[in-house]
Amino acid sequence: MIIHTILGLLLLLIPAGVLYLWDKKQLTTFGIGIVRMIVQLLVLCLMFVGLFSLNNIWLSLLWLVLMAFYSSAIILWRIKASVKRFLLPVGIAQLAGTLFSGFYLLWVVLPVPSGKFVYWMIPVMALLLGHSTTMLIRGLNTYLTALKADEQQYEFQRGNGKAHLGAVMPFVRRAMQAVMAPTTANLSHTALFSIPMALGGMLLGGLAPLEAFVVMVSMTAGCVAASVIALLVSLWLCDGKLFDKLGKLTLSLAFLMTSIACQGQQPVTKYEVPAKLKDRPEQILVRTGYTTSYNRDTKNPNWVAWHLTREHTKGQNQRKQMVFTEDEDVKAPRATNNDYFNSRFDRGHMCPAGDNKWDRKAMEESFLFTNICPQNHGLNKYEWNDLEIKCREWAREYGAIDIVCGPVYDAENLRTIGRNKVHVPVAFFKVILCRKDTPKAIGFLFRNEGKKQQMQDAVRSVDEIEALTGIDFFPALDDATERRIEARARLNDW
Repeated sequence: MIIHTILGLLLLLIPAGVLYLWDKKQLTTFGIGIVRMIVQLLVLCLMFVGLFSLNNIWLSLLWLVLMAFYSSAIILWRIKASVKRFLLPVGIAQLAGTLFSGFYLLWVVLPVPSGKFVYWMIPVMALLLGHSTTMLIRGLNTYLTALKADEQQYEFQRGNGKAHLGAVMPFVRRAMQAVMAPTTANLSHTALFSIPMALGGMLLGGLAPLEAFVVMVSMTAGCVAASVIALLVSLWLCDGKLFDKLGKLTLSLAFLMTSIACQGQQPVTKYEVPAKLKDRPEQILVRTGYTTSYNRDTKNPNWVAWHLTREHTKGQNQRKQMVFTEDEDVKAPRATNNDYFNSRFDRGHMCPAGDNKWDRKAMEESFLFTNICPQNHGLNKYEWNDLEIKCREWAREYGAIDIVCGPVYDAENLRTIGRNKVHVPVAFFKVILCRKDTPKAIGFLFRNEGKKQQMQDAVRSVDEIEALTGIDFFPALDDATERRIEARARLNDW
């Protein structure tokens, strides 16, 4: 047996030789991985020999409990979640999925010979547990990461009157998709490669062909069922550790801040922020109440985006004591108050002061020139102001909306003001997204002039605004939703 083992391991000389020639750094890691695999297999085989020889169902169940909690610790370590906090609920969930599917298969489906229950129970339970471990790593990681990245969406749903279960359901759906998508995609490959190998082993072990077929089909179904049960029970049992009694997310206490999202490499998902621009200068500045893309050539923002909630439409902070201020986060030359002196243009807010009354700092930052464009006084006072008021009404009605607005230029009719040559837009766009229930979006385009313009006449689809500006709005939406809502624009839908 030892000689056969050595002869089998000799095949590893092929990949080891390749690594030695092309990537010596990986050779040590490869060797450690092989040794670890051999040790783990040896320990597992010795455990199986002991359990088979004793043939005691209670000892086998104890082994299963230990393996379930061991695998749960591996899951939590892999997704960088607190083992101390989540080991018990995830371990119980692993047991629930494995025991339910396993005993159903052993008692109802599989042709288990009399007196051989333990001989069948151990490999069946091990296979179910192994599959659900892999799937729980995917599902729980997706759930926790989505909650951390899109806490705004959860709070929006709660603030909009939804119960806790309804607010977390989109995240549960994402976790389930993360489990089912690879399982579904791999079923055909499993039938071609993995199942025939296991089927051959069963035939060599003495099972009749039809019995082996039933076992493999049933085990495949059992693996999927065990994974789904384990995920749902995990989410149910972990819920009380992720949210307080009022349904407030406490994820920051439980989720270790070492994942990509928490390291600053991937910020919290902001549905209002457009895709990165590649055809013009862009400096992203994140403020308390908005995000702006500053263009050093035009001395104006390319766009300004913000998430307007019902609560943000209220507040005690007023604009009457505020002053327009140069933004020292951008290099000179930059827009100043002197550029607007005698220009006959207003210092027009993109993210309006009226949307920032909820916070003193947010109100002050709305007066930075990186949030300002030269705007016709008539437009600023009437049509643009009317649209800002309408957006606050929609935010109160729907609970929250996402807004992006900015300037539009005419290269053939370029005009500047002031010593710093601040570009004067020929028009302004604004696009609005509502994610409540069935998502919808609408765009507006107003000429930068004092002539009266009806809001209905300014309506455009988001696709039209994208074609005009070259900006990709709402890229965080799934592609199907984005295509559907950006092609349609009806003021009556709002």
